[in-house]
Amino acid sequence: MAQLTKHKWLIAIAAAVIVVLAVIWIALSQASKPDRVLEKFENAVKTKDTKQLEGLIVADNPNALVNGTSLQAMIRYLKTNANSYQVVKDGIQNQIKDENYSETNQQISLVQDGKKWGFFPDYKLKVKTVHLKVTGQSDNDQLSVSIGNMKVPEKKGSHTYGPLLPGTYQTNVTVKNSLGTFFQKEKKDLWGNSEVSMIVDGSRLARKSEDVQKGILEAVRKFNQDLSVYTTSGLDANKLSNATDSFKEDFSLEQAQFEAIKDYVNEVTSQYLGSVVNMDELSINYFDSDWKAEIEALVSYNEKVKYTGEKNYEDYSYKSLCKYTLKYDKNSKTWLVDDAEDAKADGSESSAWDNKKELKQKNAPVLKWVRSGDKSDI
Repeated sequence: MAQLTKHKWLIAIAAAVIVVLAVIWIALSQASKPDRVLEKFENAVKTKDTKQLEGLIVADNPNALVNGTSLQAMIRYLKTNANSYQVVKDGIQNQIKDENYSETNQQISLVQDGKKWGFFPDYKLKVKTVHLKVTGQSDNDQLSVSIGNMKVPEKKGSHTYGPLLPGTYQTNVTVKNSLGTFFQKEKKDLWGNSEVSMIVDGSRLARKSEDVQKGILEAVRKFNQDLSVYTTSGLDANKLSNATDSFKEDFSLEQAQFEAIKDYVNEVTSQYLGSVVNMDELSINYFDSDWKAEIEALVSYNEKVKYTGEKNYEDYSYKSLCKYTLKYDKNSKTWLVDDAEDAKADGSESSAWDNKKELKQKNAPVLKWVRSGDKSDI
């Protein structure tokens, strides 16, 4: 009788084990269903939880970095691009409906990847990877790139980085060229194509650079100061110390004209009072292997002329609105004035400028040209 009872316990234990195994089997079977993969994916995006995607995401390129940074980049993109996210979900839902678990042409596909626990189909989300191609404004730009603080492989000499999981990444680019070293931070969407291009706008970076701005402002100040020297030197264009040779040639006619009339002039005085520069009009461009800049300034001068036989000076003081074109000289590493156009101003023009720099001329000297026989002295 005792032995029979013992057998009943064995039967009961065996039955319980079978029930437990059946429950586990059903639970594992349910957990392995493809719609649970979609549910887990949606929850990960909703909660921004990259942990839920670990082991669930596989890249189409085994060299792609699948980590917290790249998974966060993918979630970031999907959170801010509702249309793309909906396309991904609709594509996966259609795969589940059609029971088609092969890779599709969508950015993310639901695929069967072997067996889980040796019995159940193992479903993963296969992602098409992306490369980022970074180009500078000129062939001479030296670029250094980091993406999401990751060390991403670069195709040799091409500035093409990847493979990367698709997503929105923080890119950090260092640009070195003849003007200096500049830094660009930009969020970049890597989605939809196997290769996404990013052009580093060196002109924009140079325009925002305080060092470049200082160089241009100094060139403007120096040129305006030299104009007083030029005016009181018998209009000798060589006195324009930071003008290009081609621009100096434009002044040759003025010097010839002065030579023709200088016997009727006894004295010329000139004093540069300063200028106000309109920084909103600053533009910098790289073209035909040269860096050029354009800028506008309101300039003031005190100028007087005493004609032969006259006791008093004629006042020719003026204010002008001047637009400068400058060219960067690689050898001297300075900006040179390459052209200038001016128009008469009343002095109120700068009041309408939002972003301006005042170039004050402290203790500005009064320069003088005096006629002495056939000789001209400064």
